[in-house]
Amino acid sequence: MSFQIISPTIDIIMFAAILGAVSIIVQIKFLNWKKTRQLQRSIQEKNKKAMELMKKGDEHSKKEAEELQKQVMADMGEQFKNLPKQMIISLIIFLPPFTLIRIYYGDSGYLVHLPWDIPLLGAKWGWLKLYFVSGAIISLALNFIIGKLEEKGMI
Repeated sequence: MSFQIISPTIDIIMFAAILGAVSIIVQIKFLNWKKTRQLQRSIQEKNKKAMELMKKGDEHSKKEAEELQKQVMADMGEQFKNLPKQMIISLIIFLPPFTLIRIYYGDSGYLVHLPWDIPLLGAKWGWLKLYFVSGAIISLALNFIIGKLEEKGMI
């Protein structure tokens, strides 16, 4: 079954953008976004400090780095507590549209023909590869924008 709004390529990129935006909105509204972002920043800072301490090489620095790694593990455990809830919400949000995309665009063949090979991705992309690549790029951009808004206190 074939269907298109503009063209299969643009349609899939639009669906990836819409689903990415919906995903971020759901995370902000229902999954304690601020606490998760704070935990992520804390983990990054502690890992960076632990790496600096390990480079020093002395015994005191090594023990301090090990203590930081324990704290990182505790923070990661706290972060993973929301994972089952997030996965269920994601399935509910993404499964129906993803299934429709597969039904309507699954037989579209290669939608992107690049003049060069991209490592691991190749030069010809069907609907699935296009969806994941565009979704990843859009999610990175949206997370960057949300991060900037968060820094300004708008979120």
